[in-house]
Amino acid sequence: RYLFLHNLMQLKKVKGDVNSIMACNQKEGESIWAYYDRFTPATLNVPDHEEFLVTGGFSQALLLGPLSSKMQGTMPKSRDKLKYRVENTSGRSREKNANKPI
Repeated sequence: RYLFLHNLMQLKKVKGDVNSIMACNQKEGESIWAYYDRFTPATLNVPDHEEFLVTGGFSQALLLGPLSSKMQGTMPKSRDKLKYRVENTSGRSREKNANKPI
């Protein structure tokens, strides 16, 4: 019985909470695209979250750099605008520079 319950609990999908969004930080040496790709699934697992929580959580967890300095005081208000800022700030294609820090 224990083995059955142990295996069953592993299959259960865990939903995140607001803390999982705020705990997702950019790591040292991680590119903006890698951080964005890691951050997006963390936000999708949180039910009923507000858009400003996603954009605010992303911008607060950025390391110092061109994107963080551009976002000070003017946070994007939607996921689309956030993605647009990430694309335009990096100035490089996503595929060629997926692992290069910016």
